[in-house]
Amino acid sequence: MPSCQEHLDKARLNESFSKHFDLNKTPYKDWAVLGAFYSALHYVEAYLAKHGIHPINHGERYKCITRDAKLKPIWRSYRDLKHLRDLAAYDVKSFSSTEIQNDVFLALVGVKLTIESLGITVN
Repeated sequence: MPSCQEHLDKARLNESFSKHFDLNKTPYKDWAVLGAFYSALHYVEAYLAKHGIHPINHGERYKCITRDAKLKPIWRSYRDLKHLRDLAAYDVKSFSSTEIQNDVFLALVGVKLTIESLGITVN
């Protein structure tokens, strides 16, 4: 199972990837959405790994978020990111730069701030 640090490294890599795009020019806005979601996923996984918890799929991870009182504050942001990821990946939604900045990246910030408040250094 990946360690807390390995999940943090992957989260940072995914976040860097998602913010690498010039959102005003790139035709790959959907990849910015995907990267942001998977960054959030690995920030959550880092916290869980620190506590010896290793969900095997999205459903198990979601249960962990809803059942852990310390993770409940990110429930809505994580759910929204997953929904946006689903729209990008499966419903081929086109996102505007503003949607990515205001919806996707702000939700990711919410996840990161909560994880950091739980003693995980995200930056």
